[in-house]
Amino acid sequence: MATYIPNADDLTQPTEDKQVVSAALEFRTLKVKVESNQTRLDSLEANLSAVSVGGANTINVQRLSGDGVTTTFTVAFANSPSVGFQVYISGVYQQKNTYSFTTTQISFSSPPPAGTDNIEIVFIAITELQTVPVHAHDPATESTSGFVELATVTEVQAGTDTARAVTPAGLRNGFNASGSAPVYACRAWVNFDGTRNVDNTGASTDGQPVFIRASGNVTSVVKISTGNYMVNFTTAMPDANYCAVGSCSYDGNDAIAVQPNTYYVSNFHVGTVKANLGAYLDKSIVNVVIFR
Repeated sequence: MATYIPNADDLTQPTEDKQVVSAALEFRTLKVKVESNQTRLDSLEANLSAVSVGGANTINVQRLSGDGVTTTFTVAFANSPSVGFQVYISGVYQQKNTYSFTTTQISFSSPPPAGTDNIEIVFIAITELQTVPVHAHDPATESTSGFVELATVTEVQAGTDTARAVTPAGLRNGFNASGSAPVYACRAWVNFDGTRNVDNTGASTDGQPVFIRASGNVTSVVKISTGNYMVNFTTAMPDANYCAVGSCSYDGNDAIAVQPNTYYVSNFHVGTVKANLGAYLDKSIVNVVIFR
């Protein structure tokens, strides 16, 4: 017997004037159409036994007899989110807005007509469908792709987490920067002692490195002469148009000025001088910060 497959939407009856029975079977995103010129769906279970949506399928058909009066019937298979179903009366697919399910019953908006086994309910039970939690996926690393969790403001400010990502807004909050003005980071900084040698074992001498307490992107500070120093960057600046800001310790007598005076991409010169006399002298605490 020839089979005619009419055009139809995924969940609607065919609209052409043909003597066909259309059945639509669905479970979540799975949709399987069975359309033929049979008047009943006796072979539906056998025809759909190979259907798979990632788990083992159990397909059952229950037949009930209408009496033209009763609207509520007991079903043999419990309804649950893991069960899909379709309903037919006298071989005609019933729209979902014409009936409703509870766990153990089906209720029709109008009583089905009288007939023997004229109500058919098709159940599909997914028994092996697995739900994989998001957190079961591997996190992203610097060398492999994966899921990324965003860091909180507290985590950004702590600066110790190596697994979470930071958004631009999170980065600004991490700096405790308010308002819409841009944020420019320090490119280098150093705290050094101009009076001591590099090992802090004796006095500083001209042409030799001095003692660095702490620094960032600074390799060394070399004493050029009394009160004059050359600060060497570990990584060079993009150009020589950066801003150097300095301070130094006060000896209790004269005001001391910190004077950055020569700029290069790989280093700059800075002096500590008595503000009122113009005389250079070594200072025990000199701080310089670079912005660009």
